[in-house]
Amino acid sequence: MFADVSVMPVVVTQVKAKLGSLRIHHKGGDARVRAMADLVQTLSQSIDEETGHMRMQV
Repeated sequence: MFADVSVMPVVVTQVKAKLGSLRIHHKGGDARVRAMADLVQTLSQSIDEETGHMRMQV
């Protein structure tokens, strides 16, 4: 159901914190993988690094 052998395997090459959010660099995957990486990067801007709780946006 979820296995699509036509999609290249995903290899995360680097994860780093920059300007208050995560930056994820990867090779392989497809549009869904890119969308998930973008979502994680966007959400990371709203998560407190120390507590893990969502920060209030002002």
